[in-house]
This record gives sequence, structure tokens and C-alpha cells, in this order.
Amino acid sequence: MSTNTILSKVVRFLAEVERQAKVFEHYDVPKAIYLNILGVDSSVRRQGLGRRLVAAVMEVGRSKGFPLLVTTCTSLYSARVMTALGMECLYSKAYADYKDEDGNVVLQPQAPHTEACVMAIRL
Repeated sequence: MSTNTILSKVVRFLAEVERQAKVFEHYDVPKAIYLNILGVDSSVRRQGLGRRLVAAVMEVGRSKGFPLLVTTCTSLYSARVMTALGMECLYSKAYADYKDEDGNVVLQPQAPHTEACVMAIRL
């Protein structure tokens, strides 16, 4: 399977998860700041850097007048960071439940990553 095909399946999966979360309806807000990707180099993991980065995005969002921060966690580790900062999971979908036309599981990340979760917090 080509890289483009895999990427398009990932994009479709994430779009479906984000659509199902109905973030704007849930919070009744017209806009939100969206955290696209959170990554920390392995040499500095478990030092609170991810948490500080997200806290900084929250502060930027507040200063720019965004009522909400939204992100989609595709990793158990990023979901733990978001939960520790008070974010709530609005919708999650197990990777095992995302199948192609032939019933094959499309995304199979390594354990412990089993689902994608749309998370949000009022700012």
C-alpha cells in the first residue's frame, strides 16, 4: 500500500472522528483553537515538556479570544497529558473499529495506542 493511500485513510479516519465529536454543538461556541500535533523528542520525554507546550497553547488561545481548545489524540500518551490538564474526551473511536470495504482493520498502531479521542477544554 502506498504512503499516499495510507495517509488518505488516516485523514479520513481523523475527519470522521472529529465530525462525530460535534465539538461546536457540544460547547455552543462559534470558534476554537485547534492543537494539531503534539510531539516531544524521546531524549526529553517524561519531563513535563508536553504539558508545558499544551499549557502555552491554552494561554495563546485565551489571549486571542478563543473560547475553546480542541485536539484529537491518537496516542494514549498525549491523551494522558490532555486529561491531566483538565481536557475532556468528547468522542473516541477504536482503531480496530475502522475497517475498509473488505472488513480489514485499516489502522493498527502499536500498543498501548488503541483509539483516537477528540478532547476539548473551555479557555
